[in-house]
Amino acid sequence: MPANMEKTEMGARLTLSGVVEISESVELKGQLAELLEGGDPVFFALAPDAELDITAIQLLEAARREARRRGQSFSFEGVVPPAVQGMLEEAGLGSLALFSASDADSGVEACQP
Repeated sequence: MPANMEKTEMGARLTLSGVVEISESVELKGQLAELLEGGDPVFFALAPDAELDITAIQLLEAARREARRRGQSFSFEGVVPPAVQGMLEEAGLGSLALFSASDADSGVEACQP
């Protein structure tokens, strides 16, 4: 699972690429926890070649909820790759708030490229 973590002026950013599946869940969970511990706004993006399984989606959604609990923003930026969109639709999660243009629960708008 190639993942790029970086600090920016706007907060912390995690970009996922390639296949992210259950075998990478411990690593992804650790990276998300590290980003949340920093207390900065968190942005995540998916590279065009990203493919996420349901475990990765669950971890990202759990991180979004934890951020909201802490009063921290956790926003998606960019475009959902076709492979991920297809998986979400097959799982009945096509309207998952995780990938919305804004974090409606916190009133924080996602950063758009």
